[in-house]
Amino acid sequence: MIKYRFLPDVAIADVCFEAYAPNLNMLFKHAALAVEEIMVNTKTIKYKINQQVALEADTLEDLLIKFLEELIFLFLTLERWKRVWRN
Repeated sequence: MIKYRFLPDVAIADVCFEAYAPNLNMLFKHAALAVEEIMVNTKTIKYKINQQVALEADTLEDLLIKFLEELIFLFLTLERWKRVWRN
């Protein structure tokens, strides 16, 4: 099963993708994997952090957007702290 695919001709400055899944939980996971692939080389990444988040939204679409925004925020925050810790 295809988890997601990038749509190169849809977005000029940003990235656009479609995520596919048989249920809502897997849809969120596959969307997160797509965003992760944009940010890092997923073939070399080692997962070491398990972060729980609590989000609320009026619609499922808004909840997915908030979830992906939180994922990006956590990634950028971690990357910043990794640079600080190295120095």
